[in-house]
Amino acid sequence: TSSSSLSSTTSTTTTTTTPTTTYYYTTSYIHRYHPQQQ
Repeated sequence: TSSSSLSSTTSTTTTTTTPTTTYYYTTSYIHRYHPQQQ
C-alpha cells in the first residue's frame, strides 16, 4: 500500500511539474530573445 501510494504521489508530482517547467523555459526564451524595453 505504501509503495502504491508513493508511486501515485510521484506520478502526480511529475505531471504537475512538467507544465510549470515548460512555462518556465517558454518564459525564459521569450525574455532572452525578446527582452522588454524599459
